[in-house]
Amino acid sequence: MFLKKLKTEVSLQDLPGRVYIRLKEPFRFEFFNYVAKRSGSMAKLAASFGITCQYIHMYEKGVYSIPLRFVEKLLDICPKNERNEILNKLQNNVEEIKLGPKGNPIINPKLPIRFSPTLAQIAGHIIGDGGIRKDLIARYTNQCDFLHNQFMKDILTALGNVKPSSYRHADNKKTKTIVFPGIVGLILTKFLGRQRKEFKHIPEIILHSDKNSKSLFLRALFDDEGSVNISPYTISFKMASKKIIGLIKELLMQFDIKTSKTIKIKGTQTQRDRYQFYISGKANLERFNSEIGFDNPMQKEKLNILLKKYWKYQTEEFRTMVIKSLKENDKMNFSELAKKLNRKTTSRLRQRLIKLEKEGVINTGMDGRFKIYFVNY
Repeated sequence: MFLKKLKTEVSLQDLPGRVYIRLKEPFRFEFFNYVAKRSGSMAKLAASFGITCQYIHMYEKGVYSIPLRFVEKLLDICPKNERNEILNKLQNNVEEIKLGPKGNPIINPKLPIRFSPTLAQIAGHIIGDGGIRKDLIARYTNQCDFLHNQFMKDILTALGNVKPSSYRHADNKKTKTIVFPGIVGLILTKFLGRQRKEFKHIPEIILHSDKNSKSLFLRALFDDEGSVNISPYTISFKMASKKIIGLIKELLMQFDIKTSKTIKIKGTQTQRDRYQFYISGKANLERFNSEIGFDNPMQKEKLNILLKKYWKYQTEEFRTMVIKSLKENDKMNFSELAKKLNRKTTSRLRQRLIKLEKEGVINTGMDGRFKIYFVNY
């Protein structure tokens, strides 16, 4: 049964009885000998649970994994003043842990598992291009092999050794999904809550984490959902959840990174509405690069190129963009043109347009009470 309150640490006590563990030698023999002695004999121990001695011996020899519901009953046999110490020893001697008797395990799990910057980075990818299914299978889908390898490395670092499966998508061979067993999804759910389709959200543990954790979380999310645009000089970010978009903007403000207004992109019959914002301006982009950055090699390179050639819309480039926008859209008022250029409706932008008008590059007129801009073909 899941905890209602998300934790900063997950131990065996926090996991349901359907989780199975295998203990290391020699602790496994020491533990069963101890509880057998407390029960009077191995036969009496078996009888107290209504199972045969052979079954107990299978647990003792490590042939069968032990369900946590059975481990809990074994701990009840121990004196109350010794249980915490025995539980700690038991937890430090878990050789593998899995969900259900036939689930794929985590080998040498790092129990207790504590929230860390690495888990924050995992969270960013889960909320981005990943997810945790209803059956607790965790997955991550992306076209970038570097991000796949990084996600895998982060899981190994945070949880222990686990072997995922993977497949390429039939409709796009570049797209690859890696799939992790239910025990991984279960543990991540303890920290992150439900992260599936419309239930995706930014958990409280991220919002109240340290600056390094927030930075790695944002980096992972921008690796999945962000895009660097060389012309115009912006980073765009797009997701289906308006609430997540709002919280991402708040987190960016904690790094003094300002963003544009949120734009709604109308969905189709097969795709939900999406929401988008931009990061622009040399100071903002440089701050994003130093405080957050990208791990995605392509986006990382594009951002470096953008910063090297940044001229904040120097005259020639600005002129080209305005002419192109007006040719594509015939006539636009100031707000429409600013939106097309991914710029705020500032007095500086208005002055630059006035300069182009004086130079004869663009023409203006009135549409009711609105000034409109256009070009002669």
